[in-house]
Amino acid sequence: MLTDVFHLIDGDTRKRAPNPMEFAVQRNKIVGLPNHAVLIRRDGVESAIEDSIAPIHDQAGQITGAVMVFRDVSHARAIEIQLSHLAQHDTLTDLPNRTLLTDRLNHSIALARRYGRQVAVLFVDVDHFKQINDSLGHAVGDEVLRGVARRLMASVRGSDTVSRHGGDEFVVVLSEVEHGQSAVQHAKRIAAVLAEPQIVAEHDLRVSVSIGVSIFPDDGEDAETLIRSADTAMYHAKENGRNTYQFYMSGMKLPETAIVQQLTV
Repeated sequence: MLTDVFHLIDGDTRKRAPNPMEFAVQRNKIVGLPNHAVLIRRDGVESAIEDSIAPIHDQAGQITGAVMVFRDVSHARAIEIQLSHLAQHDTLTDLPNRTLLTDRLNHSIALARRYGRQVAVLFVDVDHFKQINDSLGHAVGDEVLRGVARRLMASVRGSDTVSRHGGDEFVVVLSEVEHGQSAVQHAKRIAAVLAEPQIVAEHDLRVSVSIGVSIFPDDGEDAETLIRSADTAMYHAKENGRNTYQFYMSGMKLPETAIVQQLTV
C-alpha cells in the first residue's frame, strides 16, 4: 500500500497526515500537501516537502488514479526557522529579545489575571560594566555578558523568562510568585550566583548587579509599565550603593542621573 512506503506526517503535531492522493481522487481535483508536511523515508530520514497532487483520468474522463509531484524544501524550512529565531533572540547571548520578552510577559499577565496570581519583573543591570569594556576590551566584555546570561538562566525556573534588554541590562520575568518575598528570594539568589567569580581570558572577574523589582498588578497591568517600573526601581538600587535590589514604589521617579544617561545614549 502507498501508506507503507509513503509515510507522511504533520511537522507541527507529529501526527500522521491524511493520504493526499486519496483526497485528490475523492474530490476529483488538485489538492495541496498539508502545511509543514514531512515525509519519513524507510530509513527514518525526514524531509520537509511541499507541492500538489492531481487526479488522473482516462479517455472517458473516469478517475484512474492520482499523480503527486513534490520537492524537498528541508533547507528552505531550516532557513525560515533560523530567521524566525534570529528575529526574536539576542545575537550575543541567544536570549529572548525585547519583542519576545513582551510577548511572554503579556502571556504571563493574562494567565495571572485569569487565575488571580502575581507576576514579578526583575530588571538586572551589571554594575561598572563600562570599566570592564574600557580596561579589558569588548571581547572580554561580551564573554562576561554571555556568562551572566548563562547564570541567569540557571537561576530561574523553566517557566520563567530571561531576556537581554540591551547593553548590560537583563530582564527576568517570574511567571508566577506567591508574594513579594518570593521575588526577594529570587533577586538574592541571582545576585549571589552572579557574584561568583568568572574566569575570562585568564582574568578573575567578579560581577555585581543592581536589581529593580516590579509586581503585577500593583506596579502595572501591562508589560511596558511593569518593565518601566522595574527599570526605575533598578536606578534607585544603584543610587543606594549598587549590588542590591529595590522594589518599585508608587510615585517613584527616575533619578536625574538616570534621565541624563538615557538622553545621552
